Amino acid sequence: MSDIERAGLAVWDYPVSDKYTKMLQAMEEAGFPNSIEEAVQRVRRLKTNSEFAYIGDSTIIKYLTMTNCDLVQVGEDFSRKPYAIAVQQGSPLKDAFNNAILTLLNKRKLEKLKDKWWKKNPERKDCDAENSQSDGISIQNIGGVFVVIFLGIIFACFTLAFEYWYYRHRTKITKINRNTTTKGKVTQMQPLRFNLQPAPTHGFQNTHLRPRF
Repeated sequence: MSDIERAGLAVWDYPVSDKYTKMLQAMEEAGFPNSIEEAVQRVRRLKTNSEFAYIGDSTIIKYLTMTNCDLVQVGEDFSRKPYAIAVQQGSPLKDAFNNAILTLLNKRKLEKLKDKWWKKNPERKDCDAENSQSDGISIQNIGGVFVVIFLGIIFACFTLAFEYWYYRHRTKITKINRNTTTKGKVTQMQPLRFNLQPAPTHGFQNTHLRPRF
């Protein structure tokens, strides 16, 4: 077995989850397409008994969905593997490629090329919004959250108004009760009586006033 074949089967040297083995078994039973055109034709067959989904390179999948409105990409990219350029060991082309790639990145040439061939591609088709899959969350999905928040605000306002009315009414009742109790105590008090008698005057009848000096 060559190194390339061994690299392609290297993943099977490690334990694989049972769901992946079942997926492989289902794919082997369905049969692998011989070309991308055959895969697209099998995907477009709208038969309930023979549904088919094509798993391929993300670039090819994105291009197919961009140029065909009846196709849609499901989920995100998985098992990402970067592309690389192989040269001989010690070759001066390695530094030349590295410098060229860094130059393209710094000058944003790669972004311009991506925008040219993807967003401004003449083969690109403007599909309907309902047929295109959005990666974001739509307003229909989060509408319930705003409804719950709105109901919570209304309930909080009613609760605040009830508490304000309750404590204000309770304060009035307490003041009235205190005033009534105080008045009752005042009316029930009996006036104080003092036994006052006139002072005796008989001891001062024969007294004469004399000067001190």
